[in-house]
Amino acid sequence: MLRVAVQLPDALRPRSGGVKLDVVTKVAGEAETKTSFAMMEMSDARDRAGLPAPPLGSSTYAYRLSPGDAARFEALRASMVEQGKQGKRGSMGLGVAAREFCRANAVPQGSLPVTIYLMTSETKSFVPVVRDFDLLGDPAMAGGLESIQSCGQ
Repeated sequence: MLRVAVQLPDALRPRSGGVKLDVVTKVAGEAETKTSFAMMEMSDARDRAGLPAPPLGSSTYAYRLSPGDAARFEALRASMVEQGKQGKRGSMGLGVAAREFCRANAVPQGSLPVTIYLMTSETKSFVPVVRDFDLLGDPAMAGGLESIQSCGQ
């Protein structure tokens, strides 16, 4: 039931395989572990149910785990629950990252607001986890936008 959606200005598009789910687990007395999962784009309108309409000049892309990664994620989650039952304190954090983009047109000079949504079996609907983060407002990201290849390449 884990779903991710990324709302981007039309100037940018995520590349295939460019949206990742990072899961960080920590069990008391052990080192922190990070596991990454590639998200698969969902194009069916019913998979986007509950997402707000993007503002003019933006598009929303929705993703899910592949069946194999869904099984890996569930095994990781079950392992954390089991360790909790054995009295080991632990935590599990989720992070969503759209790491690979292509430029659909010239890099805009204004702002590039990005919103990321997450749906889990607990939330049962898409919940914004990052709202209107301006990629151009972050100097490191803004500098890297100029080197992003065109989507036609």
